[in-house]
Parts: sequence; C-alpha cells; structure tokens
Amino acid sequence: MSRMDISPKQLRTLAAIADHGGVAAAARAGHISQPAVTRTLRDLERRLEVRLFTRSPSGMTLTAAGEALLGRARRVLAELAAAEHEISALRGAARGRLVVGTLPFMRSSLVPVAVSRFLAEYPKVEVTLVDESYEAMLQRVSSGEIDLIVGTLRDEPLPPDLRAEVLFRDPLCVFARSGHPLLARRRLALRDLAGADWILPGRNFRQRRQLERIFADAGLPPPHTSVEAVSLSTIRTLLMESDRLTVASRQRFRYEETAGDLRVLPVPLPGTRRPIGIVTRRDALPSPIQRALVAQLNALARDTGEDRRLPAGS
Repeated sequence: MSRMDISPKQLRTLAAIADHGGVAAAARAGHISQPAVTRTLRDLERRLEVRLFTRSPSGMTLTAAGEALLGRARRVLAELAAAEHEISALRGAARGRLVVGTLPFMRSSLVPVAVSRFLAEYPKVEVTLVDESYEAMLQRVSSGEIDLIVGTLRDEPLPPDLRAEVLFRDPLCVFARSGHPLLARRRLALRDLAGADWILPGRNFRQRRQLERIFADAGLPPPHTSVEAVSLSTIRTLLMESDRLTVASRQRFRYEETAGDLRVLPVPLPGTRRPIGIVTRRDALPSPIQRALVAQLNALARDTGEDRRLPAGS
C-alpha cells in the first residue's frame, strides 16, 4: 500500500456517511451533491485499498476497517477543531464550539451557571449540552465528539483513554418544605425522621440504598416510601404540597433552597459524599475555550465546595 495522504475532507465524509447511514443522507446534511460525496469516499477507499462500508437496501454500514478508521478520524477532526479554536484565541477572537455532556443533578445547577458565565466572556463560542446515558457519552468523549462530561463520577474504572478530575465532593441532604413541622424543633436527630413519609427514587438508585443503609446502621426501620419518583418537578411539587421528605444532592434543589421554598434539615447523612467532576480524553490537549469553561466550573466548585453549609457529621 502506498503512502496514505488522507485529507480532513475525506475524514469528514467518512464520519458523515457513518452518522447518517448513507451517501444520500450525508449529502443532504452537508448541503453538497451526492456524486461529490461518492467521489470522496471512493477516493479514500482507493488510497487505503480497502472497503470502508458495505452497501445494502437498508443503507450503509461500516466494515471492520471502516470502524477502525472512524474512531481515529473523529479524534483527528476534534484535534483540528481545537487547533482552530486556539489560533482564534491567539488572534484575540475566540470562537468555536464546545460539546459538553451533562449528568443528572448537574444539568439544572452547576453546568448552566458555568456555561452562562463562560458565554459572557466568550460570546462567539457555541456550546452544545448533551443529555445521554453515561456509557454513550463516554464513547463520544473517546471519539472526540464530546469535549468533556460534567457530573457525578462513578466508582467503576474509566476506559484507559479517559481521565477524571474531581471538582468537589457533594453530600446528600434531607429536604423538606419551608414551614415543615420538623424545622420547628430545636434539635433534630435521625430517629426523628423515622416516622416521616418519604419521596425516594427506586431501589436501584444509589441515594436510596445509602439512606436505607444509614437507617439500618442506626437501628431504625427503612424509611417509609409513600411515593417513588425521579422527576425534579414532581418531587418539588410533592414536597411543597405535603410534609413528606426526600434525600438529594444539595445541587439538585439549589434554586428552591435559595428562594426559601425548600430547606435542608440539619441531620447529617454520613458517608454520602459523592465526587463531582469532569471526564476528558487523556491524550487530548484542551483548547483555550475548553480550559476557560473548566476554570468556570472550578470557580463554582470552590463556592459550592464540600464543607459549605453542611450539617455537622456529613
């Protein structure tokens, strides 16, 4: 095989066909002619001396060689985009695009605030927030389609090409509506919550298992769960309309607490601090705009940090 001179245009064409399932759809998405896409693909396959797609009536699927090339192609294109962003920043005209994966709880608090502050400084940058499963977003970080993920870091090891950075550690707290009878007590202990009705997620959720463990360790029966729910708006309404309690990250009800609608009961939940952080590709050199967004996240993390207004013993 001769020396491979592969152009960014060919790599973009490969990715477009893979993303859209065929030449015609890729041409429409790129606002170019179908023959032009076909010629670019054929030229790439000739240079590599291998078929990159199999054709069928239902569309085009990558061959093993195509799969191997696509993963590296996405990373090359991501690095080229980062280089363009860096050159723009050196010219004093920072522009470009950041793709940020968001995990639950950070979607409604930390990430929107950081993005808003970032865009005030870099108004010409486009930010895309992605809300997908953790596993799907990890794959897209590896391929260079997502620049970073922000949220709760998992216990299981990351793939070797990714790395995690902890921003802060976030404990679980017990939330109730303002005016809840328990808030009138001068002192509160875990046993005072034993008779309450709770709004909790299903048993497969970590925070519920943690709360049940804490009750068991204290010799108390499991919390009485009258409603199982995960929707933020549903839980908020149920809390406001009743004397039920819930357990959640303090970040999840940040605005409701600031507005005075919900309050944190001063009952510590030991062992519930979860690492909140970012996941990026290990070998990727972050662009100036990515570094600027991470700086905003770190600044917010310092304000939000693990010891901020926590019940003693958390």
